[in-house]
Amino acid sequence: MHRTSPFTPWTVSWLLAMAFCCAGLAAAITLLNLGGRAIMAEGGFVATGGPYEIAHPAPGWVPLMPLSILSGFALGGWSLHLSRRTGGFSLLGAVWAALFISLGVQFGSMALHPPEGDGIAWGWMICAIVFIPMGVAGGLASRGLINAVDWPIAYGWPRQRARPYEDARYRIAYAMAVLCGAALGIWGAVALFARLAG
Repeated sequence: MHRTSPFTPWTVSWLLAMAFCCAGLAAAITLLNLGGRAIMAEGGFVATGGPYEIAHPAPGWVPLMPLSILSGFALGGWSLHLSRRTGGFSLLGAVWAALFISLGVQFGSMALHPPEGDGIAWGWMICAIVFIPMGVAGGLASRGLINAVDWPIAYGWPRQRARPYEDARYRIAYAMAVLCGAALGIWGAVALFARLAG
């Protein structure tokens, strides 16, 4: 029996868009971790401007931090829309967990080895104690909530009840788009930060 291919110009464009979302989300999380660690190595604060001498001047790459946060929100919303279009799994639970657990690990590591080298930095340790469980619990809860929502049929593709993710070939392509996008995003963010931070 001949099976209809799940790959059409539209469904392939959704795969490419999902790969782009994954790359952007992975890059945003990576940049937040790299930037956060560099700022913590300066004592946890940097500043710029003002009439007074600044002990820890803000490096030129600091605008990447808010840009990463804003792009993360935008790409997270777009990836949710794409997952509903295709019928594929949502990234939001994994993104939430990756963000808060990785930042929690950064806080914990710097708390145990603060730049001043004098005991434990309890402020950062408290952040680690809050962030890691929040990442685990929030990731699990958000995944359950997203999968429990009865999404309207408008999120299916026109004139066809089945979504492409129901085909095993599309599931493989979807997973590859997610993994390749995430790997490319991490690599790109590390390369960009190394170039900007020197």
